[in-house]
Amino acid sequence: CSLNQSDFTWLKDKPFLPETHFTLRLNPVSLSHSGNYSCALKGHRETVSVEFSLDLIIQNGNSEVWYHEQQGSTDSKCVLSKRKNTRVLGGQWAVSYPETTVCAVRGSTVVIKCTYDYPERNGQVEETMWCFNHVSCVDTEYVCHSENINIASQFKDRAQCLGDKQKNCTLKVNNIRDTDAGEYRFRFFTDKTRWTGHNGVTLTI
Repeated sequence: CSLNQSDFTWLKDKPFLPETHFTLRLNPVSLSHSGNYSCALKGHRETVSVEFSLDLIIQNGNSEVWYHEQQGSTDSKCVLSKRKNTRVLGGQWAVSYPETTVCAVRGSTVVIKCTYDYPERNGQVEETMWCFNHVSCVDTEYVCHSENINIASQFKDRAQCLGDKQKNCTLKVNNIRDTDAGEYRFRFFTDKTRWTGHNGVTLTI
């Protein structure tokens, strides 16, 4: 079946917006447009999509926009359009690794260096975690977690989050096993949103 273009409704920071088109257009943009956006089928709040965070800064008289999908899902019901001439600003959502491929031998200790960043308007970091062979790090067990929550048995008592809640996300894994080979990805929560790094680090044994 198909949906009419007017069968959607948009939300900003939870309250509904008057826009009903399947595409939300902000023109001209202003600082007041910054916030968390999502959409849903009209009259069906339970179908609300994954939220997108829109951060806008006025610099030298020009407006610059950056947005991201909070949970990194690939099955969103709607997306927020971005103008082609926009660019990512400093203080953006990011996870960075000096090395994206790490080689280790069985029984050794591996330290995966990592840093992260986010717009200050999105509050303070509350939780940090690493996941294994999982793209979004959502609904999965963790390699390590700052609150020691839902740790995978494979990594229990062997992995440690050496980083902190101040943009250091270094991971340490002791007594490396053959089954540890794979991709490691970092995720963190602020008091306003959640973010998973687009890329990860591949460990080979």
